[in-house]
This record gives sequence, C-alpha cells and structure tokens, in this order.
Amino acid sequence: MVSFKTNLRWGQRFCYINLAFGIAETIVGVILFLVNSQFKNFGEFYNDCEGSFTLVIIAGIFFIMLGVLGIYAQRVQSNIAMSIYNIGVTLQMLFIGGSLIVIIIVWVQIQRFQDDTDCTKEDLMIDLNTTYKAGLNLLCSFKCPCDANQSNFQPEVYQTFSISKKGAKKVDECQDYVNKINTKFFFGYESMQVQNYVSLLKTSEEQFNCSGFCSTNSYYVFRDINDGTPINGKDCKAEFLNFISKSIVTTVIVISIVAVYMLIVTYFSLSMIFSQEKRKNCYYNKQDKIQTPNINQLNQTQKI
Repeated sequence: MVSFKTNLRWGQRFCYINLAFGIAETIVGVILFLVNSQFKNFGEFYNDCEGSFTLVIIAGIFFIMLGVLGIYAQRVQSNIAMSIYNIGVTLQMLFIGGSLIVIIIVWVQIQRFQDDTDCTKEDLMIDLNTTYKAGLNLLCSFKCPCDANQSNFQPEVYQTFSISKKGAKKVDECQDYVNKINTKFFFGYESMQVQNYVSLLKTSEEQFNCSGFCSTNSYYVFRDINDGTPINGKDCKAEFLNFISKSIVTTVIVISIVAVYMLIVTYFSLSMIFSQEKRKNCYYNKQDKIQTPNINQLNQTQKI
C-alpha cells in the first residue's frame, strides 16, 4: 500500500507535468486548426474536425490551469488549493473520457460514409452525389454554356459541350445555378444548403485534384474547367473522407494518450482524497512548513 506522503509527492510532480502537457496539447490543437483551416468549405465535416480540435485545445487549457493551481498549492502549502486541484483532476478525467467517446462516435460515422461506396445508403452521400451529377449536367449544357479551351479536352468530350466565349468556367458561375441544381432533389433545400454542397465539391476538386463523387470524371466541374486534367482515378468522395478520417484519427490518438496519462494522475489524486491520513491531518501540516527564525528573538537571545 502506497503511503499518503508518497502519493502527495507524486501528485506534486504531476503538477509540473500537467503544465507542460497542457502547453503541448494546446499547441497541437492550434496547429491542427491552422493546418485544416483551408477546408472550411467542407461544411459539417469540417465542423466535426473543428469540434475535435476544440476539445484538444480546451483540454490543454484545463491542464495548464491545473498545473498552475497545483504548483501554487505546493509553494504556499495550501490545503484548500490542493483539494481544488485534486477535484479538478477528477473532473478533467471525466471530460477527457467524454471527449474521447464523442470523437470516436464521429469517427464511426465517417467510416459509415466511407463504406457507402455507391452513395446509395447515407443521406448526406446521396445528396452530394446528386449535387455533383446536377452540376455535371448543368455546366457546358445549353442551360449554362461554358468557355472551355478545346486543347484541354478529348474531341469526343468537347463535342458534347455548349460553348460560348462569355460562358461559365465552373458551376457556380452558371446563372441561377442554385435553383437549377435544387430541382434535382426530391425535396428542395434552402439555397444556403445547396451552396454549401457546391462549396464542398469545389474545395475537394481544388485541394485534391479530383473530379466525381462516387465516380470519376475526366474534367473539373466545380473548379475552373480549364485548370487541367484531374488525376486519373481520383474520386472526390474518397479523397476528402480519407483526409477527414486521418485528421480525426490523429485527434483520437492524442486524446487517448492524454486519457491514459489522466488515469495515472487521477489514481494518485483519488488516493489522496480518500486517504485516512489526509482526513486526519489534511495535505499539509503547519509542522511540515519550514519555520523562519525571528530576527528580533535571535538578537534578544544573543544579548542574554
């Protein structure tokens, strides 16, 4: 059985580790935000990633606060501050555990989207597939003539285009494109929802050099049609879901490491909280404090 004083010493050491851990975790969360900020147009997918990164940052800030509080409790040997610290450690463990569960649920949902290879099972995948097909049929049609450079396309593809020098170069340049795409849905969406779908597909084509959704295409539809040729065989659905999945897996690994560490810290904190010795004497006794000699008393003693 580990003694109370041993637990207290380990708890004091963890205060410094908590501070360092919190600074590192906050930095990691900020870096994840910055690296993924270019994917804001991914809509609710980015929101899931953003929520995961936010949890990492919040956990880091809590660690910093706990570390500072624990160090303060040691320096002044405050029983109240140390009690608050140990309670905070327990609450932090609950927060980390809950965060890990939430992130894993998001990751499982992403896996379900990835498993829907034909875009026929998950509503969101069906909607994005419908949006892509509607945009493909709209651009370079008589409803939206395009300004396509003939040298960028195979003859049999270019022959199917309705060409105009003043035409559109991407779907969102087509006149009234939102309503034209919206007619393809069984239930009409608000304009903002359709715009979000278009933005997601546009960002996917720009970032991953892909075209198609649950399919592949030989030219871009949502980015400039004259930007070149998509990388052969790149499906935008697979590309952006793989990217998001990797980001979430990274977050799961970080939170899991933190959770294991917090289990150890929480063990020592709970051992101190429920220790019989602590109930009798609290964390710090006045006898344990270093007594500073009174200078006046020393002088009087020397005179005598």
